[in-house]
Amino acid sequence: MGKRNLNPEFYSLCLLAISLPIIEFTKNLACLLLLVFFLYQTITSKRKVLCSPVGNCILIFVIGSIIAAIGAYVNGYDIGKIRDIIRYGSVGWMMIYIPLSKAKIYTLLTLLILSTTVAIINAYWSLHEGREKYFELRSIGHINHSSIYILLTIGATIPLLFLNQYKKINLVILWILLALLMVGLLESNSRATMLALVCISINLVFIGFLKSRESGIMTTSGVLLLAALFFASQPSVFHKISDNDIVFVSDVKTPREKIWNTTWQAWKHSPVFGIGYGNYNIITAEQLSKWNPEKNIDYNNQETYLYSSHAHNRFLNTLVEGGVIGFLSLIVLLFGILFAVWEYKKNILENNHALAFWLILANTLITISVVGLFNTTLHHEHGLLTMMLLALSLRFLSYHLHEKAINENVV
Repeated sequence: MGKRNLNPEFYSLCLLAISLPIIEFTKNLACLLLLVFFLYQTITSKRKVLCSPVGNCILIFVIGSIIAAIGAYVNGYDIGKIRDIIRYGSVGWMMIYIPLSKAKIYTLLTLLILSTTVAIINAYWSLHEGREKYFELRSIGHINHSSIYILLTIGATIPLLFLNQYKKINLVILWILLALLMVGLLESNSRATMLALVCISINLVFIGFLKSRESGIMTTSGVLLLAALFFASQPSVFHKISDNDIVFVSDVKTPREKIWNTTWQAWKHSPVFGIGYGNYNIITAEQLSKWNPEKNIDYNNQETYLYSSHAHNRFLNTLVEGGVIGFLSLIVLLFGILFAVWEYKKNILENNHALAFWLILANTLITISVVGLFNTTLHHEHGLLTMMLLALSLRFLSYHLHEKAINENVV
């Protein structure tokens, strides 16, 4: 018998996928094991790295963020939170180069979906038992971060319906999981994730009609049914949307507009390197006055400025904490993902599996970009989930292109 390849990197990823929204200790252990096994395999097998455009964009994002953090440290700011970017960025970068079969990719995706579902059930149970005041996934924390995590999982679950290769029982299970995820998303009560879900739905309808008329009609029917249920049931997020002003529409500034004004004033103090990742909460009226003593501005004016623990915008938050260098590094990452979405769009309609993973890639980009306009995406656990979904999608799509090229060259 031949020697069996245990693939410790894959099992580390399995542990990470299971633990991510549930257990803190095993999640951190999985990240550490993945790093150790990746370094060992890369060195001993002389694995080629730096050959993936998206992988290089992730690397630029991490290195650029580190440079920004070093600059902030030199200027006297704490930079401890940079480890979050290093952690999820490193996991994403390593996964792009770890050899994973299609079966293992599907296994990891399944574990990610199941662990999120378990976390949602646990969150409901904690609410029922009175142990928690808000609907929060156990290892994710804040309700907005839980909402982002759930939406990312939904964006990875819906495309699986395009496979059309399930036994009835498996299809029923998939629909039940999707229903639980949707209920969890509504319970998280986030307007930003609702907007991103609308964008994802529009993309699904568009792709559905590109695939076939029948597929487009079925996709549209599903989206309209969900919309009808949303308006009929009127969950709390429905009233949150209808009862609050939209940014930049009313003459009266919304809370987010005031926070963004504050962010803009703070950025001017340290435009190149920022004030250090995780330090947004040091921004106060008193601090702004110290940074800009020559300006006669009333930073206590509640009609113009509002102070928060973060900017409620991923891009502005990065701009003030990482400066121009950190901001440009983030833009490189997003454009790298957008490039992959564009590059892999060719011929995906010919293969349901390729289409599913292309949609996962696109949905992930939509989520972190659209929600990022109003909340802090790419953060802690949902930063890790984002990178895992990106890497799994890219690995699968690269297999598809490779197999297609071989078939085309066969005479």
